[in-house]
Amino acid sequence: MLGKTLLVVNPRAGIGNVKNYLLDIVTKLNDGGGIVTVYPTKPGGSLESFMRDCGNDFDTVIACGGDGTLNMTVGAMLGNRSSANLGYIPMGSTNDFSISMKIPSNYRKATDALVSGFPVPLDIGMFNGRPFCYISACGLFVDSSYTTSQSLKNILGHAAYLLNALPTLADLRSVRLRVEVNGKAHEGDYALCAFTNSTSAAGVVKFDGKKINFNDGLMELILIKMPSDLATASRIAGKLLAGNLEDDMFELAHADSVRVTSETPVGWSVDGENGGRLTEAYLTVKKSAVRLLK
Repeated sequence: MLGKTLLVVNPRAGIGNVKNYLLDIVTKLNDGGGIVTVYPTKPGGSLESFMRDCGNDFDTVIACGGDGTLNMTVGAMLGNRSSANLGYIPMGSTNDFSISMKIPSNYRKATDALVSGFPVPLDIGMFNGRPFCYISACGLFVDSSYTTSQSLKNILGHAAYLLNALPTLADLRSVRLRVEVNGKAHEGDYALCAFTNSTSAAGVVKFDGKKINFNDGLMELILIKMPSDLATASRIAGKLLAGNLEDDMFELAHADSVRVTSETPVGWSVDGENGGRLTEAYLTVKKSAVRLLK
């Protein structure tokens, strides 16, 4: 039974028609035993404050939107030390998290799945104290995740990221990083640095799902060296799309913490949202931080 349920809805998610499905979603949740409160996200709104003002007594908290909405929801839950189960109805344009968790992309099937599902523990990452569900990254493709306009994402989906990233690929601008992980320091010019608990990123980069455990207290670090020519860049892109990380241009590690520093500020993406431009990032893992209905 879902019990007292908070449904966090982003009205602008995906193709922007979540409002047309809202009554159907609420009805399904109600039929599944949910007493539903709907919270529409809005600029300047504070979900964390809302949950705190409501006494933080929800049994289930459901994010209905894209990965950014999910990030906001998990952040509010952790900020209020909520013991509620987490649900996700993906309505975004890429939905990397739902792909990794094998949550249906159809909202009806996703709603039915969480109503009939069971809570499973899930690790959550921390980026300088800020929670993230599946990825924090800097480098190529990163700026695209939060600079691509919502309207372009709605129309083109995954292709929007590639389209927006083409100028970046042409420029081939690397970031000079020092990455400390598992007692070892990696230093060099990198095209991408990502700390992830996912099988995909931006709908473009693919990881081998068979090697990822979403609740082992560890996340996967991937460093992609800066290619020296377009032929190498093309080879790397092809391997990423195929989920093949067997190449000397990749450096991989499983870790519970990573420290990344740079001489000049670099842009970061946190679950596809703008993480700011920083010279230092400390990333850690909170094991079994939430329970996901699936």
